[in-house]
Amino acid sequence: LLIFLILILIAKIKADGATYYISLNSTSQNSLCGDTQENACPSILSALNLIPVNGNGGNNVTFILDDGTYSGANNTNLNIFGYSIVVQPLNEESPKVFFNGSIGTSSAVFINFDRGNTPNALTQLVVKNIVFQSFGNANLKGGIFNSTTVNSNFVLEINGCTFNSNTALQGSVVNIYNDQDNQYDVNITISKSTFNSNNFVLFISEFANLSIDLCSFDGSSTSHKNQLASVLYMNSGLLQITNTNITSSSTSTPINLYGLYGQHFSLINNCIFDSNSIGDDGGVFTISFTLLNITNSVFSNNAAISGAALSAHGSQTYVKIFNSKFLNNRSNGKGGAINLRSSVFSDISNCEFSGNSASSGGSISLEYTELLNLNNCSFDNNDVSLKGGAIFTSFGDINFNQVTITNSNASEGGAVYCAASKLNMPNNTVLANNIDSGNGTDAYEYNFGFKVSVNSYNIYCALDPTYTYCDISGDEPYSSLCGYVEINDKDSGLSKGQLAGIIIGATLGAAVIAFGAAWLISKTTIGEHY
Repeated sequence: LLIFLILILIAKIKADGATYYISLNSTSQNSLCGDTQENACPSILSALNLIPVNGNGGNNVTFILDDGTYSGANNTNLNIFGYSIVVQPLNEESPKVFFNGSIGTSSAVFINFDRGNTPNALTQLVVKNIVFQSFGNANLKGGIFNSTTVNSNFVLEINGCTFNSNTALQGSVVNIYNDQDNQYDVNITISKSTFNSNNFVLFISEFANLSIDLCSFDGSSTSHKNQLASVLYMNSGLLQITNTNITSSSTSTPINLYGLYGQHFSLINNCIFDSNSIGDDGGVFTISFTLLNITNSVFSNNAAISGAALSAHGSQTYVKIFNSKFLNNRSNGKGGAINLRSSVFSDISNCEFSGNSASSGGSISLEYTELLNLNNCSFDNNDVSLKGGAIFTSFGDINFNQVTITNSNASEGGAVYCAASKLNMPNNTVLANNIDSGNGTDAYEYNFGFKVSVNSYNIYCALDPTYTYCDISGDEPYSSLCGYVEINDKDSGLSKGQLAGIIIGATLGAAVIAFGAAWLISKTTIGEHY
């Protein structure tokens, strides 16, 4: 009995702050393996079983993995709840540690499952410089890191890892479900890591915090359009993505952000989004009921049904973009770069929009939105087949300040198509060399069969929907454009006398027709009675 108690005491002392060596080549049968490389444990599970769970993450143990490919039951489906663990290679200079799964199986690698029985429990996992490949099942959630927190804290740090060809119904690499009533913190940090050809990479829900820095995501996809995102779906919480590239995503929007009760805030800085091609809205971002702040980033060669860089909609949605570029993006519908709908507030400053294309709104499309502030932005060489070479707005409100729109083309409104909207355009707004290809050099509307010439600045002043018009305020020459439009002699090609004759003749003709109709009705009525 004394020997047994001594062994337990040794294990406890060793577990708290200890280092465990693990090698696939180990033949150790020692129940206290892992204290040296020579006495390495043969699997991660054998080392994990040596650590008592105290529930507060205070164990602080490190697993040192020898080179090799880790797979099988003893190296997957590892329940880490209540532990505090660091997992890293023995050779950090040139790591050759692989975790190899089998697509179609249900095994993840690390599982944190909180049943709610241990309030304020703490689970911590740090993983460094390891390659994970071919994990997951397209019908199940969670490929590598799978966590459910109900009443506890969870900290996950991923540093310098590579993830190749993993798949899942959601979260092929990280799947986090945090109960919305959980009062404790869930924080995920991913840095210096590479993601190649994974399916629906990250799923983070609800009120968790995620930081991504110095990472690359290439070739991410979904197996069908009903999956929420190819790279990241996040529901509420705080998101920060910096110094990261997201490229060549397909099928579903790469990043889908939804703010439950409007409680979501995202900071995107110094990122590149290139050649993402989506068969839906939002070539890079789809957001609703959230706050999105983008700075110093480049969106190029992206494609979508609408909003090839960004699709935003919903009340309590705020978009702020600063010092960023939108180059050669294209959509089949509205918004070659940005599509804003349904009560979105937005502020775009110091940005460049060039070479973007769509059916309407070559760079930006607004519909039923709140205020858009455009400050010190340039729009050049944007092109659409229908309306608004640079900007399309319907029931929108735009403030222009030091905005330049040049060399853009549309059938209607080479610069701006404005329907039922308000534009505030000071004299520091520059519109030049834009073309209305459907209507010559002027933008115009048809009213009662007469051509009403509006202006030569390629702002299409639409009178559709009925009883609406485009209202431009600010400085000349723009403030006198659009508004309620009367037919005038110059634009209709008729003199005032001719117009008066037409109006008088039409009035008399209508009176004669009305009198004749009344007489015919009265005769018919009399005939029926006699």
